[in-house]
Amino acid sequence: MRDAMVAPGGTTDALRMQIEAELRAEARERHRRWWMIGGGVLLAVSLALNLLILAWPGAVGLATGSDVRAVRAEAAAGAAAQAQSAREARAAALVAARRSAQAGSAAAAVPVICATLTELGDWSFLSGEKPDLACPPGT
Repeated sequence: MRDAMVAPGGTTDALRMQIEAELRAEARERHRRWWMIGGGVLLAVSLALNLLILAWPGAVGLATGSDVRAVRAEAAAGAAAQAQSAREARAAALVAARRSAQAGSAAAAVPVICATLTELGDWSFLSGEKPDLACPPGT
């Protein structure tokens, strides 16, 4: 009776191979699924630890609350010193700009002043007095 159930031409072998192939594919899928679940769990744990470290570093034993406060105070002091240095540099730049503007305006006024003195000197020489000019030559 058993031989009568077996179909001629090896269809049972083909069916057995198909079942084995599907079982192997299902095993690969199950294996891949477990790896994906494991990777997701590891990613979630890593994210949770990173958030915990950022939010409460003392809670995971990396630093105490006083260490965190000391670092924050040091960072605030550094920022304040940098801001003060920037203000001092800005004030020094403004002073230098004012001085250069004043020197530039005075240097621009020298030829005008010398020309005026020369005209006055010429006028006074015409009146009988020799002009005493201290203007640089060429102005």
